Amino acid sequence: MRRSPSIVPHVAADQDVYLVLEDFGDRLGRAWCETAEEDGNRATLLRHLIEGQYMHPARIVAFNTT
Repeated sequence: MRRSPSIVPHVAADQDVYLVLEDFGDRLGRAWCETAEEDGNRATLLRHLIEGQYMHPARIVAFNTT
């Protein structure tokens, strides 16, 4: 009998992840920004903030996958 493929990603268990809640204004509201898996780290987040990729970040959430 064939097994179904796993839906659990194969990533390092002890990994920090950073998410940004962007405020797009009254008309569009707030939304969590889409981020590539390799860009969800602290160094990339800080670089994106300095470069101005986030115009109005309302909240930044960091968590560890373990």
